[in-house]
Amino acid sequence: YALAICCIGALAGCASMFGPTTSDPAVKLQWAEENLVRNTDPAAAEKLIRDAMEIYEKKKDRPGLAEAYRQYGLFLRSYSVSNAAEYYTEEGFLDKTVQFNDRYEKAIEYFSMSRDLLADLGRYDTLASVYVSLAKTYGLTNRRDEACKAFDKSLESFARFKMASKKTAE
Repeated sequence: YALAICCIGALAGCASMFGPTTSDPAVKLQWAEENLVRNTDPAAAEKLIRDAMEIYEKKKDRPGLAEAYRQYGLFLRSYSVSNAAEYYTEEGFLDKTVQFNDRYEKAIEYFSMSRDLLADLGRYDTLASVYVSLAKTYGLTNRRDEACKAFDKSLESFARFKMASKKTAE
């Protein structure tokens, strides 16, 4: 009995060593975002985002998957990843199709996947935000015309959201 109590205590100590865990993909995305904002551990943020993506894919949760794609695009474009250039150049990303030097192009791909899902779902509020993210990333890749078009699409999406909100309120 004493040995069992000792083992349970030791295991609890180990769990706290590795930080909090959750199976909720929305919480995983929130933790990843907080991690990126604090610029503490981009590899941990990437793992959380990829875990959330996997959960949403299994559940066939399209709104959740759209958010996970958006977050992965933001991750790839983040200051945290830029600061970890040596790590990502040597170790790579969890998405093995991403290379450090093409991460902005891959961010555009993830934002585009998010955009397509959100457009199908009629989620114009979040869609407007994704278009802004696309525009910023096009800007980083010196694709000015595409950036301007994405900003225009953002305004259109926001207008559709406001129109839909107004109809709902009536």
